[in-house]
Amino acid sequence: MSHPLPRPLYLMIKPPAAVADRLAAGPRTRRAADLLHVTLMPLGDRRQFSDFALAHMIDWMTYVRRPAFRIGFDRILNNGHSVGLRANRLMPGVMDFQAALQAAFARHGVALPPYKFNPHITLNYHSDGQPSAAIEPISWLVEDVRLIESVYGEGRHIEHARFSLVSTRDAKPVPVATADGAQLALDLRVAA
Repeated sequence: MSHPLPRPLYLMIKPPAAVADRLAAGPRTRRAADLLHVTLMPLGDRRQFSDFALAHMIDWMTYVRRPAFRIGFDRILNNGHSVGLRANRLMPGVMDFQAALQAAFARHGVALPPYKFNPHITLNYHSDGQPSAAIEPISWLVEDVRLIESVYGEGRHIEHARFSLVSTRDAKPVPVATADGAQLALDLRVAA
């Protein structure tokens, strides 16, 4: 008897479409633009959550109000198993946000799977034989977080919810599709 493939739920940050498209077109990327993401935390398999429990979680997540923050990467790392983008510098905005999410889940009694948070974007789930290197920085303003179901074996994501962050400029919700135009000139060339 075969077992169904896992369908894990994650809270993710996805880059704006223009950023994701540029990353997906890079020579070291082997993932579709719509699959590129930063995992904030795994929540467990979708089948562990009733529809009611999922709806309840989505409802209280809409009240986790945190400011928008910048995220950025300046290294392409080949660890022998995968290729991804990483940062040489600590990113306090994303670290604080992830810690606030963990605290919110704990307050609501949701037991999370163990996860050591290390912000990155996986470009290729296999080593490409090329070395790690510094790259021109890639960054954007994170204006929303998404609740995603990853469909293993099909290479697709199902978006269950999107939670807007609060603009640091005017304390109002920021439109989901907004991107920081100054940061869209991305390049995966090795920095000199």
